[in-house]
Amino acid sequence: MTIKTPSQVARKTGTGIVGGLVGGVIRAAWAGLAFWDLYLRPDNKINGKKPLWAFVILLGGIGPLIYFFFAPKR
Repeated sequence: MTIKTPSQVARKTGTGIVGGLVGGVIRAAWAGLAFWDLYLRPDNKINGKKPLWAFVILLGGIGPLIYFFFAPKR
């Protein structure tokens, strides 16, 4: 009897691929929503410069979250 690692089990069942795809689609949609908001929001309603916030949005999965918390002026 061999002990299988979680990655071996995921490869065999396909959950690793599906989970990665679902996560990627969610991250892409979240970033797309942030870019759309950045595009539509006037310059005077954003803390800082738009190019800086565009770069922040591109930072992995946490970039859009940082944008939505800190960029819009309230």
